[in-house]
Amino acid sequence: MVKVKLLLCAETFINDRNTNNFSAINIVDKFGVIAFPGFIPKLSILSVFTKEQEDPDVINFRLKAKIANAEILDNPVTAEFQKSTSAQILLVVGGIVISQPGQLIIQLLREENVLASYEIDVTTAIPLQEINTVK
Repeated sequence: MVKVKLLLCAETFINDRNTNNFSAINIVDKFGVIAFPGFIPKLSILSVFTKEQEDPDVINFRLKAKIANAEILDNPVTAEFQKSTSAQILLVVGGIVISQPGQLIIQLLREENVLASYEIDVTTAIPLQEINTVK
């Protein structure tokens, strides 16, 4: 049986080539958008899968994202276990258009079954205020 051990969103992930461990930079749990429709320039998504030895070495999934029940992303994802019982996939998504505030829900599905879900609060941000400097 295939399971999602971890689904995490961050601005950036760094992969240590010696240990194959990941470090997350700026974990994302909320986005502030000044005006809608808004734009998320980059979102990195790390997923870690586990499987039983008898499961196939190549397994297909779907990565979906939606906000207010409007689907904004639907991409195929292939996990290649290479004779191991675990696999890691790092996806970098650029240019996500957000039409309204709400919960941005990232889901990993296999055969239409949701295996993991990650929620990001999207709110209206307060614009930066100009700071007067003394001359």
